[in-house]
Amino acid sequence: MEISMHFIVGGKWLMEQARTRYWFEDAEESGYNLLKEGLQGISDEHVMMILNGDAYLIGDSICGKKDCTQCKGLEQLAMVAKPDEKYKVEITKRLLWLNENHYKVGQFHVRRKQITDYIEEMLRNHTLENKGLEDKLAESNEYLVLLRKGFWGSQCYGYPSPDYIPKEGSIDYKFNETINPFLKKLEYFTKNKDTWESTFDDILNEFMVDYQVLKSTKSDFLPIQTLHKDMITITVPNPEDKYKQKSIVVEKAHIANYMVQRLRGEKSMKFTRSLEATLSKDNILKRFKNLQKQQGMAHERLMESMNLEHSYTGHYPNSQYEYYVNEAVQWFVLNCIVGKTEIVSLPNRIELKLKSKKDKRTVTIIVDGKEEERELKLR
Repeated sequence: MEISMHFIVGGKWLMEQARTRYWFEDAEESGYNLLKEGLQGISDEHVMMILNGDAYLIGDSICGKKDCTQCKGLEQLAMVAKPDEKYKVEITKRLLWLNENHYKVGQFHVRRKQITDYIEEMLRNHTLENKGLEDKLAESNEYLVLLRKGFWGSQCYGYPSPDYIPKEGSIDYKFNETINPFLKKLEYFTKNKDTWESTFDDILNEFMVDYQVLKSTKSDFLPIQTLHKDMITITVPNPEDKYKQKSIVVEKAHIANYMVQRLRGEKSMKFTRSLEATLSKDNILKRFKNLQKQQGMAHERLMESMNLEHSYTGHYPNSQYEYYVNEAVQWFVLNCIVGKTEIVSLPNRIELKLKSKKDKRTVTIIVDGKEEERELKLR
């Protein structure tokens, strides 16, 4: 009897390797390519579905020959487009931890303290230079060199030198290509004349905001317990089905994260307005644009968590299901944060009901079975 021998890859093994590299080893490119190049014909969308836990792989890479003894009893490798809830929870926990402790530069996560220490010393260095304190300035310059090299020490085998030249294409090589432009950009920003009067926090909020893991600060996320079980049901009219009531569920964590971001945004807007007498008009506008950008990202994450379309303007036509879902969420969020300094407990159900079939904008709002608003005119 003829015995066939060939290499077989398990779908589960391939998926776990790719996910680990992508989410847990600062090797997004490697994890992505493992699936893209390893699964012939797979689309970019399907690769990301597998990596994000929105789908998973089953079976093995069998040859398909009927008389192959090695493949006998094995199932063909395939993708199942069904959420892997347990893994999605792990991703979220990982992101929340990274968001609290790291910045994301390219595909690499760099410890926050490394960056904040470097910024603080650069600001100190500039002050010493302005005051002409040469002895202390020389010490500061030496310390800055050590802090700069420390970025490589935490991520790589060693700092690039004549004795150690990273191999092209290696992780060390890619890190060097990523971190050098980032540090040069950060160094230029701190030396720019427009930032001389900026505080340490201003630099973090204006420059580093683009490098935050979740494009937000650690205070914008609440501890998550039993993430996949703690849900809010939102029931609203569905314009696509003759305005019949339709329900959608969203994790309470996503609502809470959005609420904290909105609360932080309201405080930042007020603080920015108070600076109008001390900052230039251009700097004020820049701060407002950054705040608006953060708010938009928070809204995008919220809508994506429900697999709904995100509107960059924050508005939808009332012919869209998203219009009523967004109105329900915004009503609840604004009622909870206006004039308040902390987040209240979240409900299990929010429902909007049209006042009449003709009036598509006037609704009744019911929260956990209690009628909160008899009539509310939507935007």
